[in-house]
Amino acid sequence: MAKATLTLPDGTTVTIDGSPDEIKRILTLHKNQQTEVKKSRGHKSKAKPTTQATSDKGIDLQELINLAKSSDDFELIEKNVLDRTSLVDRILLPLYVAAEHISEQQKLTTGDISKFLSQLGVNIAQPNVAKTLSSTALRYVIGDKIRKKGQAVGYRLSRKGTQYLTAVIKGTSND
Repeated sequence: MAKATLTLPDGTTVTIDGSPDEIKRILTLHKNQQTEVKKSRGHKSKAKPTTQATSDKGIDLQELINLAKSSDDFELIEKNVLDRTSLVDRILLPLYVAAEHISEQQKLTTGDISKFLSQLGVNIAQPNVAKTLSSTALRYVIGDKIRKKGQAVGYRLSRKGTQYLTAVIKGTSND
């Protein structure tokens, strides 16, 4: 049985138990209800946005986090990635989840990766994510453009990166 957590705008935390399809349906209903409430108000809310906001490219980070947590391999992910100190493995994890559960062509920015990891209890600052992706993890990722200061680069996992992280999660990595 999968488990997901939803934080409402008033700070209330709701835990949902069920199959991944049921969880996705409930999250979709919640998102649709939020949209209808905003439209009916006719003005912008003064409340601060929560971490459930979508990124600039339309990626729903909360859905991505829930997909990771409801994955059959999440216990292995915790044991072999999150509980270890490898910065590269941790930074590649959101790209792996996006590639496995959404699309192989799904791109994430360094900000998306940092927010994803902080929701899983691993705080890595965005500049550290960018530095690692442009150096140590460079052989496992593909960027959509050349990295320049102030411009967001969308990263996705390469074929070699997918193979590497799959082996790390299963605990069979020699790298």
